[in-house]
Amino acid sequence: MSSANSENTPTRGATSVGFISLPIELIVDILILLEIKTLLKCRQVCRFLSDAIDEAVGLQYKIELAASGMEDGPPNDAESIDSRLDKLRDHVNAWDEMTLSKQLLPGPIQSRIYRLCGGVFGYVPIDRPSQVAFTQLPSKSRNIPQKQWTINLTGRTINAFTMDPSQDLLLIVAGRHRANSVTRVDESCIEIHTLSLSTGQKHRLAGAELLSQRDGSLHERWALFEPRICGKHVGVLLCSRRMEIEGETGPADEIVLWNWKTSDVIRHFLGYNIQNFVLVNEENILVPSNTSTIRLEFFSLAKPCPYPISIQNAPFDCVFHLPEMQPSATIDCFTVDISHPRTWTKHSTFHVPFFRNNDNGLVAISVMSDVDASVEHLVFFFSLSTLLRRISTLEAPELMHEFSWDGWGHETRIVHAPPSHTAFCSSVVCGTKFLAVSDDNTGTVEVQVFEFNMALHEYLHGPRTHKGEGSWIPKFDSWAENQPILTFKDVSPSDMPPRKNVVYFQSESESEVFYHEPLLTDDTIVLPHEVNYQHTLYIGTLHV
Repeated sequence: MSSANSENTPTRGATSVGFISLPIELIVDILILLEIKTLLKCRQVCRFLSDAIDEAVGLQYKIELAASGMEDGPPNDAESIDSRLDKLRDHVNAWDEMTLSKQLLPGPIQSRIYRLCGGVFGYVPIDRPSQVAFTQLPSKSRNIPQKQWTINLTGRTINAFTMDPSQDLLLIVAGRHRANSVTRVDESCIEIHTLSLSTGQKHRLAGAELLSQRDGSLHERWALFEPRICGKHVGVLLCSRRMEIEGETGPADEIVLWNWKTSDVIRHFLGYNIQNFVLVNEENILVPSNTSTIRLEFFSLAKPCPYPISIQNAPFDCVFHLPEMQPSATIDCFTVDISHPRTWTKHSTFHVPFFRNNDNGLVAISVMSDVDASVEHLVFFFSLSTLLRRISTLEAPELMHEFSWDGWGHETRIVHAPPSHTAFCSSVVCGTKFLAVSDDNTGTVEVQVFEFNMALHEYLHGPRTHKGEGSWIPKFDSWAENQPILTFKDVSPSDMPPRKNVVYFQSESESEVFYHEPLLTDDTIVLPHEVNYQHTLYIGTLHV
């Protein structure tokens, strides 16, 4: 880290004693070790410390990293702190002012399976179901070049995948036919693979390439797969068709979690109508539940339990209750979206100056309900630290602890969902940003980015009071202004808005354009859209 600029050394009194009498270089080296909140408090102690902090490039870089929700990247002797600070400011200003570069990725493509994770966009071509094609999306401010490659899983049909570029990890759920050694009849099965994202070969740290094998095909046995990655853990939600086609009363869906480095099963849950799960960190899994009350259930991953257990009967570590529902309301869909794991920190051959800090990442809960003959779609927003801070207060052996809505709900915002948001919308949360789009059916889409990380941003830049793009808005749920909340008792729409920035994207086609759910990452907004409903996707991007 850089010390203070010698030509801008702050002035101190002639009788200075104690800490501030030390050489300025030593003072800066000490200050840079402090936590960000303590550093900001030091800035208020006296004029000398305020000037010392403001004039030391390394300290300013540390403060502005925190203000933008970023962390410093790997050391790079070829790049100075001044250069990193300039790039960080360019990155932040591009999002603040929505001065994003527009680009259409090579295509069009035909695909219904695609993901955006850690700056990498991947899709499975309809005519090549054993292949995943990848594009590393560029970022000038973070030294990330664009490149493309493909990975093939010969003899398989890829049904779902996800990835973590920071670990060079690709998790694939694929189907294949195999011969039964007894009946000698071909059977369908589902396989779960852990591969290198860059080569498609077995990952060098993986205990085994093939984590699991399940009987049945996508169309016969399984309806949906949802793979997840977080650190050393991977998990897959397998939603079954068994109840639909066979009328069985037993558990239909499964959540299976592995330590992919050892191939050991960590947890295995069975249950009815499991719609979603989140690997919060390497210690906890979160599962939304609406079996009796609507709530968020946390299960610890510290003590493996590889045997199948009903999730309705499994002892949770703690639970966070949502507001009490109206008697006339029924929940149709209840899902959670949290930012993907940290990106671009380990395997890159290029040097990334900074990356996202997920410690205070945004959580978005989608709740879709039927109430009084109407459909209501709500989104709850809060910081992940809201939950983790309370979990950290629990004693180690304590189980089944319940946090009431009254005890934590004051840290949330509740709004009516924007028109583009679906209950299963993924990748619309990144860090502390939330993405929504508004399509006017003319080929032009309004892209809205809401920034929830305001405290440090206001400290550095002051509150935004002017009107127009990038301004404070009167009410966050402007698309449902003054509309009450019907699903829950004693709950009103939030009127504490985050920052909203707007940019417009125009399709190059003059025909009718239909926009799919948008995707968001640290540097890029991805806007999949099709023309004349021909099942051919064009991938528009807005990037810094």
